[in-house]
Amino acid sequence: MTKNQAPNNKKRKVQAPRINIKPETTKRIIIFSIAAIIFGTAQCSFFSVLNICPRIPDLIMGLILATALCDNPKSAMALAVGAGFFIDAIGGGAFALSPIIYFIYAAIVGYFSQKFLKTFPSFLILLLPSLLYRALMTTLLTLLYNGFTLGGGFALTLLLEVLCTLVLCLPIYPIINLATKPLSTRSTFSF
Repeated sequence: MTKNQAPNNKKRKVQAPRINIKPETTKRIIIFSIAAIIFGTAQCSFFSVLNICPRIPDLIMGLILATALCDNPKSAMALAVGAGFFIDAIGGGAFALSPIIYFIYAAIVGYFSQKFLKTFPSFLILLLPSLLYRALMTTLLTLLYNGFTLGGGFALTLLLEVLCTLVLCLPIYPIINLATKPLSTRSTFSF
């Protein structure tokens, strides 16, 4: 340092890097987080404790399908992982299997949802193979946990689970369709 220079005793302020998150992304996170909490809690707490249904329905599967149709496949895949961890955390299954199962499901459904119109009949058409996927996953997990043996009443149990899931997933599409309306751009509302 030379004689003519003053000492620089001022400390620099350290600033965190700015992350630019679009308002639409924030809305998506809020809407889908609330939906995952509501449907995940209903699936793991409400339907598993109260004997309203003969089997526990998979509401998260219907939520992922509705998200893929009403919003986009990327949102459905992010929701699948988050909801899968949430389901595992509140006691819905073996830890870390639900996010993987739901992510694979969201990737498959996301691919096919791009080829369909965003309507309730499309939801029904995609829900039927989704129920088959659910039945396959239930069978594989049952075989894994029971030492590769199935009980005598397994087919009836599986059928009841698929029917409960079908009936209780029907109202999810209109709810998510209504909830994702604020995510639309303003250009669609022009007069």
